[in-house]
Amino acid sequence: MDPIILTIIAAIAGLILGGGIAYMALSKSSGGKVKAAEEQAQLVLKEAQAQAEVMKKDKMLEAKEKFYQLKTEHDKNIAEREKQIVANENKYKQKRATTQPANQHTKRTTHSQAKRSRRHSNKFKKSIGWCRKAQS
Repeated sequence: MDPIILTIIAAIAGLILGGGIAYMALSKSSGGKVKAAEEQAQLVLKEAQAQAEVMKKDKMLEAKEKFYQLKTEHDKNIAEREKQIVANENKYKQKRATTQPANQHTKRTTHSQAKRSRRHSNKFKKSIGWCRKAQS
């Protein structure tokens, strides 16, 4: 074969072989970088998850504290209302106890007055009846 063709074939084979070696060397070094980047990403992800758990626990604790505070306030309001209701009931009972005897006296007086009024009315009707008989 011609030495020029052999030189060209040798050059092409050298280029192909050199390109393959270069590709393998770059892929190994970039593969290491990719692997390091993936490991770094995993580490950052784990840290973020740990922080998220801590934040979640903090928020849950805050919510529980707020709930307890609101419950305590609600219980105080209920107790105050119950005190007010009891006080009003006692006031009512006391008022009723003082007015009940007076009401009974008023009822008796009203009843006796009605009786007298009916008696007088009947007498008046009778006297009117006699007057009419006497006139006729």
